[in-house]
Parts: sequence; C-alpha cells; structure tokens
Amino acid sequence: MMTDASTTEHDRTLARSPVFFERHLDGDRDGILAVIATLERAVKTSNGDLFDSVLGEDVIWGSPKGQIVNGLDHLNPIHRRLAANARSYGYSSRFTLEALGFLDPDTACASVRRTGLDERGAPMTPTPGSIVEELALYMLARRDDRWWIVCAQNTPRM
Repeated sequence: MMTDASTTEHDRTLARSPVFFERHLDGDRDGILAVIATLERAVKTSNGDLFDSVLGEDVIWGSPKGQIVNGLDHLNPIHRRLAANARSYGYSSRFTLEALGFLDPDTACASVRRTGLDERGAPMTPTPGSIVEELALYMLARRDDRWWIVCAQNTPRM
C-alpha cells in the first residue's frame, strides 16, 4: 500500500535504518538561505557569474536536461549563456527551500524549488519542453564560515 508523506503505516516490516541528519542552529539555516537568495538574485538580474559565485570550484552539476557538468571551468560558460537567454525560463524566478538536513555541522542537503515568474510576478505555467519550474537537490559544504554548493541535481516539473 502506498502512502503519502503525511501518513505513516503502522505495519512496517522494514528494519530501522540509521538516522543521518543532525540538529542545526538557526544561523546554519540562515547561511544556506543566503546562498539561495544569491541564486534568486542572479536569475532575476540574468547574471551567470553571480549565480556561480556560490558554487565550489569542483562542483558536480546535474542539469534539468540530464547532463552532468564537472567544475566551474565548464559550468560557468553554460550559465553565462543561459543568463543571456534567461527570459525563456521566466521573467524572474522564485527559489523556495523545501527541505533541509545536516549530515554534520559543515555539510548540508537542501531541496530547493525554482518557479519561473512572468512579468507580473505570477508563476508561469509549464508547457511541453519548457523548464519554468524545477526542483533542485543541493549538497552544500561550509568552508571558512561560508556555505558553498558542491553538488546539484536539477529536475524539471513536467
């Protein structure tokens, strides 16, 4: 029997797995929200360099089209080109933190939804082949009190 995320089956037969996510401080969450705000600002201003300013040099990036790109040397030219044509993904975008877990004090996993917005700020309706809404899974690491995206997988809403 399938259940949704808001219900729990009481007849679970699967053995308990380890729990991996730890408690975190509000400041940790705020630091990750600042990274997400930078992504949102970068898309709003069509600035690929600003977008990549929160990515680690050796980032592993999974695109919404199924491509894997390793490192900023390869990813930044792609993001600069996309930023120049950003209006096809929305006039601007809203980034929403959907879930956040910390593996340790300096490593986090975040699910972030990007919603493309029209010129009035309303969510755009996806059309076949468009990527106006996607869910990203980011792995982040803290170095010298700053959070960096070190790995990402972007999945478009179909």
